[in-house]
Amino acid sequence: MIWNEKIECADRAEMRAIQSKRLQDTVTHIYHSVPSYRKKMQEVGLTPHDIHGVDDLKKLPFTT
Repeated sequence: MIWNEKIECADRAEMRAIQSKRLQDTVTHIYHSVPSYRKKMQEVGLTPHDIHGVDDLKKLPFTT
């Protein structure tokens, strides 16, 4: 059974575009909503505008 045909049947380029958009949305949301993540990003000189897609994941400061 296919729940969301548009996403589940997307080709690689479409899937990458969806993932990139969702990453940008998530980073923007946490930057403006979660002080600890905003501080971590500011410490490495990042803003949400620096994240353009999944290739930019390596720029993000992850926490443990």
